[in-house]
Amino acid sequence: VGSNARRYSGTFDGNGHTLTVLYDSVDVEYAAPFSVVGTSVIKNLHVTGKNVSSKKFAAGIVGKVYGSLLQLSNSRCSAIVGSTISGDATNGGLVALVSQHCNVQVTNCLFDGQLLGKSSNSIGGLIGYSYTAPRITHSLFSPLAVDIETKMEGCKPLARTQSDAATTDITNCYYTVLMDGSKTCIIDGKTFNILRNAEDWDSFIANIVSAGGTSE
Repeated sequence: VGSNARRYSGTFDGNGHTLTVLYDSVDVEYAAPFSVVGTSVIKNLHVTGKNVSSKKFAAGIVGKVYGSLLQLSNSRCSAIVGSTISGDATNGGLVALVSQHCNVQVTNCLFDGQLLGKSSNSIGGLIGYSYTAPRITHSLFSPLAVDIETKMEGCKPLARTQSDAATTDITNCYYTVLMDGSKTCIIDGKTFNILRNAEDWDSFIANIVSAGGTSE
């Protein structure tokens, strides 16, 4: 629904229903149930199925926000979302791209689907990329699987934005997968390796060998 020329604007109330989509290797940008939206409200919607594109900006619910404000609330995406391209995909679990001078508010939402793209990077768990600071509250990124073999370069578990400072308007949100390309994390003052694939294991083994078996 929606295009750059004819954006969807209005209120869509899913009323708790489930929408099942099947976009299997489509050749379009902004592949999503709502491809391009203007100022709009989308709420009470559950999306399942598959949405895989050969181009950028695939998303679970909204491909592109091109209006003053999108309010997305009480919604869930359990679909497979991804791209077959190599490099920057800018996919999003819920929303792919928030254009300049546009805003998005995400409240009480969940992504528990799958993110695919073995050669893709620059992906947001909830929002692929936003030029403005998104407001995200009471939401969760808990994917069933993340099948990305690029060490998640340029990825973020909640939202990718133009600057780190623009991510400050996030309240009571959580994620179960650290999707930002980090090789280590610190827990209780100790540094731990993050192991995602065979290459990470090889690096971990090399660190152990280098440390003479004493590395934690």
